[in-house]
This record gives sequence, C-alpha cells and structure tokens, in this order.
Amino acid sequence: MADVRTDMWDRLAAALDGYGEDFLDTPEGGRIGAALVLLRGVGDGDLEIVYTRRRADLRAHPGQISFPGGRVEEGETVEQAAVREAAEEVACDPGSVTVLGRLPAFYLPPSRFWLQPVLARWDAPHPLTAAEAEVAEVLLIRRSLLTDPASWRAVRMSTSGWSWAWMLDGEHLLWGATGHVTATLLGMLDEDWSGGVAPQDLGEDRRVEPWRREVGGDGRAPLAGPRLEGVEERPAGRSAPAPPAPPRDLATARAAGAAVAGAAAAAAEAAGATGATTVLIGSGWTGAVGLAAAIDLAGGDARVQVVFGGEDGVADPALEPLRAEAQDLGIGVRPFGGTLPPSGVVVDALVGRGLEGALRGVPLAIVHALRMQLPLVVAVDLPSGLDPEEGLVGELLPADVTVALSSLAPGLFRPGLGPFVGDLYVAADTPDGPALVRVVPASGDDDGWRE
Repeated sequence: MADVRTDMWDRLAAALDGYGEDFLDTPEGGRIGAALVLLRGVGDGDLEIVYTRRRADLRAHPGQISFPGGRVEEGETVEQAAVREAAEEVACDPGSVTVLGRLPAFYLPPSRFWLQPVLARWDAPHPLTAAEAEVAEVLLIRRSLLTDPASWRAVRMSTSGWSWAWMLDGEHLLWGATGHVTATLLGMLDEDWSGGVAPQDLGEDRRVEPWRREVGGDGRAPLAGPRLEGVEERPAGRSAPAPPAPPRDLATARAAGAAVAGAAAAAAEAAGATGATTVLIGSGWTGAVGLAAAIDLAGGDARVQVVFGGEDGVADPALEPLRAEAQDLGIGVRPFGGTLPPSGVVVDALVGRGLEGALRGVPLAIVHALRMQLPLVVAVDLPSGLDPEEGLVGELLPADVTVALSSLAPGLFRPGLGPFVGDLYVAADTPDGPALVRVVPASGDDDGWRE
C-alpha cells in the first residue's frame, strides 16, 4: 500500500484537480444536500475522518453512520452549507477548517436529492459535541481501520451490484451513500487500497443486510411514507393467499382509481403537501387506473394535470374511454415534453407490473425530470422501475405511498426496499366499494418484511 505520510494532502489535491466541472456540478433547480468530509492527519502518519451516528428515532436514515451535512440553503454555496452543517451538528469551529474541494455529486433515489460531498482539512482539531436533536454520537475513524480487511463488508444495493461497507466495531456499520464517499476517498489516497479485492469478492460471511439492523424493537421495519388514518392494517405473511386477479375492465379501473385518489388525497393531507397533483400515466392497465384516479381527484376540486409517458398506438382498452371522459371534464392529457410542471403530489401510474428489464425511454426521462422537484409520490401498484419479481433492477421513482392493485407483487418485499416503496396499501374491493388496507411488515424472527 502506498505511503501517505508525507504526500497525503498532495494526493488529495491532485485527485480533486482531476475532477472536471461536469462531475462536480449538480442540476440547476435540483434539491442539493452538502456533506462535510472532515479529515485530520494524526501523529503516526495515519488519517482520521469525522463521522456521526444519527439518532435512532429520526424519520430519515435512523441510526445510520453519516457525515455532517444537510440541505443547501438559498444564497449559500455548497462549501458554506457543508461547513455550517458541521458547526450545527457537531459544533465544529468553521475557523478550524480549510476546504480543499468538492467530490463528484451523486443522486440518492430514496431521499430524492443530490449529495455534494465537500472535502476539508481540520487544521485546528478541538473537542466536538453532538447536537442532541439529530446526532447520537460523533465518531473519529482512522483510515487504517477502513483499509484493514477485517473491517470489510459487502452490501447488495441492487440485483446486479455490490458496494463497500465497513464494520467499525460490534455496533457501527458504515454503508450506503456514506460508504460510497468513503470508498471514493480511500481510492483518492491509494488506487490499490483494497489490494484488488472488490466487494463481491468477499465471502458470504462478510455480506450484510443493513436494513435488518434498523428495525424497531417490535421487529418491524420503519416505513417511510405518511400514515393514512382510519385504515385497517394486516401483516404481510406467507400464509396470506393471493386473491384472484380482478378483471381489467373499465368498471374495475374506475374502482381502483377511486381507491388511489383517496390514498393520494389522504397522503397529501397527512404530509401537508400543497399545490397541483400531477398524474403520470402509461399506456397500459396501470395508466388506465391512474387516469381514473385523475378524474376522481378533479371531481373533488383538486388541481389535476395529466402527463402521458406511454407508447403511442398501444393502449389498454380502458384507457381511451377514460381519456375521452377526462377531455370532456377539461383535464388535458399532454405528452411528456422534457420537463414536468411544479407539483405538490405526483401519482405514478407509468409502468406498474408492465416493466420488462430496467426502466428506459420516456418513463426513465420522466424519473430524471422529477429530480428537479420534491413532490409527495403515490405509486400505483408498484413504483415505476421496480421489477414485480426481482425488485430493484435499475433506476426507479421512489414512492412515499404505494397502492397495490388487488395483490402484492413479490418485488415489493425484496430486502432493503422499504425506503423505495414507502407506506404500502392494497386497494381492496368491499361490499361498500373500494377500500384501502395497510400492509405492515410481518413480525417474527426474520426482523422485517417478508413475502
């Protein structure tokens, strides 16, 4: 391994100079978070990195290891935001820090924002204090621990890729976005820091499922979406038989659409979401249900706009009569033109179970366009991009609430997908009409979701 005793800072400076602006800039109008990667050299030539452990009762990323950071406020630079957040979260004196530069920004789908890491040297170290509202403890981790193979772990972030994770001690697992930045930092200091070992090369005993570590004391995984009041709850379990598939006709589309509309309205109220509702529809059955939901929402005086992201000339039989009805009601159905109107709520009825392979074409472009805003997302049947059997196979549109149509696709229960699915409901037929049933994780020895 390369000696970094004398040229550690030179190596980092050279690596930062090698990043072009295209790698550093975040999209204009995107939601941007800044994180401070604070480093200090220690007397034996090692390097120490400042991390935090988030409080276990936080709604977002509870208990996870992270860098100090938060949202970039209006009028701030990314660098200013990163230093400010470190001052707020761990009481780091801004005068003790020298900003070295920015690492490449990357998008975090579950949180729907761009993360911009800022690299800094801690010139005048001093005691740090955790802000009780967010931070459970401050961790000072040495580079030598991270390059020690005994700490290496692998986490499967999709069906096709493995990422680095580290067991810092018996309690603290470093993974996810923070792990991605950590691996980038180690590579800047030494391209061969792992000796040619990749995460997927680690044995089964080194493969971890962090989401199973983040369940509550009752064995239930935390759900991300706003809870809808007055809804019956049922556990998801293997003993629950799947109901027969309902007919895909106009009446069924209307009934399912009414349930989706009810969920969207209730979720918006629970989350305090305001503004227009944009319904994204494809050309299949899911799109027909979405359009029926748009008609139902418009009847309740909601401001509704519909964007078509399906294939021209290929449409579910229920779609065309609903399109005509929407037109009669003054609800325009316009094709996607590269941007999306500002929305408080988005109903995602693009793909559903019609996905074949990774998301691509117009639906993928729509997902990318939504990175420019932060609406409440209600998915119809499945979040667009989620494979009904395999789960995460590529990019997808994370949902705050998912309303499954009649039955639950196995892909909804793949490990680690809670942040992408949000609060999960089933649109069930009852003698009194469509109703929502909330699906909760099964309790038991497996600590979380199961099929």
